[in-house]
Amino acid sequence: MADSPFADKFVLIVDDVEIVRNSATAILRRHGFANANSASSGAEVIELFKLGGNAPDCIISDFNMPDINGLQLLKTLRTGDATVPRGLPFALLTGYAERPLVRLAVQLDADAFLAKPLEPEAFVRHVTQLLDHGPRDDSEMHPVEHYAAIDVDTPVGHIILNQPEPPQAEDSRRDRPRPRIGPPAGLSGPSHKSYPRSAHGFEGCQDSGGRDGLRRPGNAARGRA
Repeated sequence: MADSPFADKFVLIVDDVEIVRNSATAILRRHGFANANSASSGAEVIELFKLGGNAPDCIISDFNMPDINGLQLLKTLRTGDATVPRGLPFALLTGYAERPLVRLAVQLDADAFLAKPLEPEAFVRHVTQLLDHGPRDDSEMHPVEHYAAIDVDTPVGHIILNQPEPPQAEDSRRDRPRPRIGPPAGLSGPSHKSYPRSAHGFEGCQDSGGRDGLRRPGNAARGRA
């Protein structure tokens, strides 16, 4: 698909599981994303940026990775510590559904949540939407201090960083069914008024300007017209 409008777009897949990286990259390349590539960890991505590597046009990252997980990578990007534009489109690829993870990602202005296992057509559609939206401009972002103050370590330690839960917490959770990934509870406002969800991610949402596409969680809080 040499005439694909996304042939020159650098889409970066970040996941520590090789089969997931290879599958996601192969799906994109089959659909004309010739410059799709992958990295095995958040630490590898940050090191590449520090060495002056090309900035991707969007990042699709797993939540659960060693060294630097998906939330930590997103925070590094949004605070400007990654030496690339901090408004880059960023989606989280995950099998986790715990609300604390999603809430933290929303606070860090994640652009989308994509659930595993990947379904090719839905995955390509979401990546296309990310690229169509392009990077966030300053009006769509919080100040650096907002992102810097968000603790992405302590609230999710037992889930992402493989730290053990207290025994009583484990007992209380043992028989509780794990929900499918979905919108965090309690969100409201113009940017969340339309929230249909496919089995593989979020789609058909509207931002506060009424445009179809990926939701931008921070728009309502900033009062964007």
